[in-house]
Amino acid sequence: MGEPVSVIVLVSDDDPRLFQSLAHATSVLSAGDVTHELIVVPFAPLDTAGADLARLANVRFIQQDRGASWGQAVLAACKQAQYDLICTVDTQTLYALAELPQLVRAQQLSCAAMVVGVQVGKEKPISARRRLVPWLVDMAASQTLGFPILDLNSGLRLFRRARLHEFSNCLSTRSALPATLTLQMLTRGASVMYLPLNSDPDAPALFSQGLDKAPSLLSQIIATGFTFAPLHTLSFIARMLLMIIMMVGMGIMMMWMMGMFPAG
Repeated sequence: MGEPVSVIVLVSDDDPRLFQSLAHATSVLSAGDVTHELIVVPFAPLDTAGADLARLANVRFIQQDRGASWGQAVLAACKQAQYDLICTVDTQTLYALAELPQLVRAQQLSCAAMVVGVQVGKEKPISARRRLVPWLVDMAASQTLGFPILDLNSGLRLFRRARLHEFSNCLSTRSALPATLTLQMLTRGASVMYLPLNSDPDAPALFSQGLDKAPSLLSQIIATGFTFAPLHTLSFIARMLLMIIMMVGMGIMMMWMMGMFPAG
């Protein structure tokens, strides 16, 4: 049996499917070979799912203060966790908890500071439409910081509580994005291991998946880049601006050639 894990589930909205997802997660974890506890941290009142969730056995709830960030929520939950090994997971990635024993074994063998579950689709590749926005974010982070980064905004991560507290000052002041912890670890030389996961068969196939989080995440990437790799960051921004200028210029030229501008 592997090392025990405290699984922290971060709930961002009152999804009516939350009860079924958590019930499935508890059954999957119970069937695995990892001793665990399940801690649910909701960021919003669970009016719809609250009554059903109360029926779940062996699940603890830690309500957050209004306006609490992802970092503050994880730090608060870690203080009440029983075990040193921490797994954070969002509701969209609950299906992947079946892979938790693999993450634990990978962490024990590699002694990595963090193991990240990368949604690549081991059995069936994820479509390009679903990977477009995550790929753009990963590309921006890699170009900004100067080294490859995979699935920066993955919803499944495994790390030790002691390593988390090394970055507690950064986490408590950042917005609600788990990528903050990964960026801080990578830029300070901590080892991060990536483990491929299967994709969620029920996930939406819209290319805009995750688009609402992209601006906030990109701002964090740029801020981190200016702190740890300013030359790489300036080079990336310059290339992006040049590309935008060229695209706008080409668009104006095509419109002029097609006679879309009024004659002087």
